[in-house]
Amino acid sequence: MGSIKTFFYFYLLFIPITGIGQDKAEDPGARTWSHLDGRKIKAGIVGVVDKNVILKTPNGKSGPVELAKLSKEDQEYIAKWILNNAPPPEFGKPDTIIEITTLKGEMKYNKPIITVYPGKKIKLILRNQDDMHHNLAITKLLNSRSTLYT
Repeated sequence: MGSIKTFFYFYLLFIPITGIGQDKAEDPGARTWSHLDGRKIKAGIVGVVDKNVILKTPNGKSGPVELAKLSKEDQEYIAKWILNNAPPPEFGKPDTIIEITTLKGEMKYNKPIITVYPGKKIKLILRNQDDMHHNLAITKLLNSRSTLYT
């Protein structure tokens, strides 16, 4: 009888019961895009170049899509995204573009430390492809370099 009781407790502790109390959060960086021909894709915006939006799917593939071939709702979303993500006019072009992605289920990023030197302009892209929210701390060391701890 003791071995059956032990097995039962083991089962309750270590075998996941799917669907009970596990509301999976949507990827906050992705949304469903609609093409004018009816196709749909779940992806996040990487950027907008000329008349194309660069989309990145949760599996890491990215590519351009013509703005004119997306639904009106998607085109309006992109227009708002451009306004919200545009650097200040005096910023100019960044010296470096740094992309950080989350490690699935680890509460970590793929780059634990990033060093940025004084006077350098960076574009920091955070990609959260995990079910959990993540934090980012930006600190300044005594030697005047800025370090991002993820």
